[in-house]
Amino acid sequence: MNKLEKNYHLFPLPEFKTEGKDFHELIQDLTGPMFSKDLLKRVESATHKYGVNFLNNFYFLRQVYDFEKLNIDLIFEMDHSKAIDRSVIDQLDPLTFDFLFQGVDQIRVFDLITSAHEKMVYDIFALIDQNSKSENLKVLIPKSAQSFGEIHDAFQRYVAQLRNTNRSLDQKISYLQGKNILEFEIEVPSMSHDLYDSCKLLDEIFTYDIKRLASKVVSGEIQILYLIKNDTRIYAVELIPIPDGLRVNRIKGMSKEVQAEIELSKVLRENINKIIVES
Repeated sequence: MNKLEKNYHLFPLPEFKTEGKDFHELIQDLTGPMFSKDLLKRVESATHKYGVNFLNNFYFLRQVYDFEKLNIDLIFEMDHSKAIDRSVIDQLDPLTFDFLFQGVDQIRVFDLITSAHEKMVYDIFALIDQNSKSENLKVLIPKSAQSFGEIHDAFQRYVAQLRNTNRSLDQKISYLQGKNILEFEIEVPSMSHDLYDSCKLLDEIFTYDIKRLASKVVSGEIQILYLIKNDTRIYAVELIPIPDGLRVNRIKGMSKEVQAEIELSKVLRENINKIIVES
């Protein structure tokens, strides 16, 4: 048994169970319907050269590309001396990946992604997903980027630009400011910058498209308030208009006790609706 076959179990992806399998069986699992004796030889040769890095990267490429449409020769032309960070693989959303790199040369994509780490990928994928994969975001991707970090920096500059745009919300519920509900005090956000926490808590649009959320508030499509305790925002509450006023549409908090939060949310919803009617 050669050194490669002794060490194939180091392949770090748990869905490929190595127990009781020889190296050839592992490759067959990894390549799936593409498996052939010729491909086996090529994978085996590349793994001899790059070790488990190649298997790691081969797995990644299989997730994000349709191998039937991909020129398989490109995989073996890539430099696999560095493995793609496992945390990047864990964060991977193939649809978002396709959106981000559609039309970009596949070898260059691979070079970019090997320079990525978890925080970069999380930030960018979250921004793309929460903006419904807006085509406007594609213009942020530097065509000459040499690393994933450059792409991340471009997106961060976009976020900073959004955050530097502050506007008055002129909420119709300003009269609720400072009122008490149970052990909480109501805070009514007055400026668009005050909406960052509500974006996160309400799973609305992450922390990025504040401009869009602020527009919905200013137009009266929704109203936003916080329930605070000990000067900390605990819950974000979204109100929507009804014929005779407003009612609670969503409440979202930071509690890790999901069931307890659900029960408290019911009580809060009733109390908020009541205080709106009575004020």
